[in-house]
Amino acid sequence: VKTADTVVVLVQPGSGDDVQMLKAGILEIGDLFVVNKADMEGASRTVAELQEMIHLRDDPRANLDTGHHGAEAFDDAGHGHGGHADASDAETDVDAEDDPSDGDKPPVWTPQVLETVATTGEGIDELVETLDDHRDYLDASGEVAEKARKRAGEEIRQLLRSDVNRLLEAELDRRGGVDAFAEAVVEKETDPYAVAEDVLEPFRECLD
Repeated sequence: VKTADTVVVLVQPGSGDDVQMLKAGILEIGDLFVVNKADMEGASRTVAELQEMIHLRDDPRANLDTGHHGAEAFDDAGHGHGGHADASDAETDVDAEDDPSDGDKPPVWTPQVLETVATTGEGIDELVETLDDHRDYLDASGEVAEKARKRAGEEIRQLLRSDVNRLLEAELDRRGGVDAFAEAVVEKETDPYAVAEDVLEPFRECLD
């Protein structure tokens, strides 16, 4: 998930646990939700539940007409089907009238819910179009660059953790291994905190 610009969550209707699973946290990471096998019984209900959860997540006070799937916000902005909502959308029109500066707000992406039938190709064109819309949103909002910075930062942290861990393991081995320290702790000759301080001391001296 951390390495992807767009996260697509595939949901199969009729399993009984699909929407509950989304409530457990996956709902927070998805940019696009695809209900595959949309020709199965229960698909429309799954779509409606997903739309409602997304809408309530973004605005707990609002009600949702769940009769339509997909995105309307991007259509309203003239960018095709399935995309992002900004200050020109219906939900923010009142605020925009009160505050002219709302027109300068950055675009906001509302997770989309689409239906597909993989065996027939139904909905695939719409899916590809919505993926393109999300890419346009990422470019317009600056999130592409932000995601790239976050990925680079996380990679640096992982490399540092890995290298530091190897150095610590080498220092432990040089001093007889962790088992020797553990035995000393069991025999009440020292304690884990003192061991950690002792092993880390050479590294602190290098940093100083």
